[in-house]
Amino acid sequence: MKTAHQRIQEISKVMNRAVEKAAEKHRLMGVPMAVWKDGKVVEFLPEPTRAPRPKKEK
Repeated sequence: MKTAHQRIQEISKVMNRAVEKAAEKHRLMGVPMAVWKDGKVVEFLPEPTRAPRPKKEK
């Protein structure tokens, strides 16, 4: 049986990955993300990732 701490770590890891995927989709579509910051809704366009993208074959 997993401890509460282990379950929280797993949930946090899954949530962080979901946010990364959502940010990538928004970045690819050029659509700003809406996030909650300092008690307000803020829109921003996620910056490109630093990892190299695969080159398309010609």
